[in-house]
Amino acid sequence: MRRRIGLALIAALAAALLAPLAALGGGWSVVVLDALPGTVTPGEELTIGFRVLQHGQIPMRGLAPQVVLTHAESGAVVRAIGTKEGETGHYVARVTLPAAGTWQWHIDAFEGPHPMPPLAVGAAPAISTAESPAASGIVTWLAEARLPLVGLAVASTLAAAGLLLRTRRLVVVRHA
Repeated sequence: MRRRIGLALIAALAAALLAPLAALGGGWSVVVLDALPGTVTPGEELTIGFRVLQHGQIPMRGLAPQVVLTHAESGAVVRAIGTKEGETGHYVARVTLPAAGTWQWHIDAFEGPHPMPPLAVGAAPAISTAESPAASGIVTWLAEARLPLVGLAVASTLAAAGLLLRTRRLVVVRHA
């Protein structure tokens, strides 16, 4: 009887730990830039091409992703809607930045903002494509701290499975 209660408690604990993962299923994407913008000049049109991939693999169609750029010094905001161009899941946004300086930016697509490296307008870019975490896109997902949640759920499930498979009983020997 005690064994059944113990097994039921372990199963309930595993279900409670795995339930939040069900909510995350299908709820994340990555944004992969075609290339980081090169030299950006104030007043000239900048074209930003990117793909939106659900689970990092499946191209997402039918979105209206928004590129949001904020001037670091003045706080001015410039927004542009990405339009479908080319293959499924590929979008292009065209923006004109009015002032030189550093611009922070992100792309809102599917489940939320995907931060990108700052743009240096009026100067050469500070980061090359090879160094950019945004070039791979997956860094965005990992940075949102979902990996520790997945790790905790997997570890808890393995621990519960280990307890279920354990067949020996703990014997306490008292020395007189």
